[in-house]
Amino acid sequence: MATCKEKPADLQMDCRNTLRDQVWTLTKFRFDDLALRAEQLLKHGATLDAVVEFTAAVENAKQHFNLATTKEQRRAIIMELRAAWQQLIQTL
Repeated sequence: MATCKEKPADLQMDCRNTLRDQVWTLTKFRFDDLALRAEQLLKHGATLDAVVEFTAAVENAKQHFNLATTKEQRRAIIMELRAAWQQLIQTL
């Protein structure tokens, strides 16, 4: 956001919106990356059921993230997926 504050006042809102969209895209990319990592855990002893359950949680999180309207809702979704990842790791 500091970079946006350096811009002229009429461009700051566009800058913030662009930055926000980029962060959200990166967050959803990380969701997908976790799903891929979960699939790789099959080679290390994770059960197929646990991986499928986690992958479903990722898809659910992406849908809810897209529908979220507040920062707090998005943060809660991220934290729920984090807990699901930790639960998957504990099954190893």
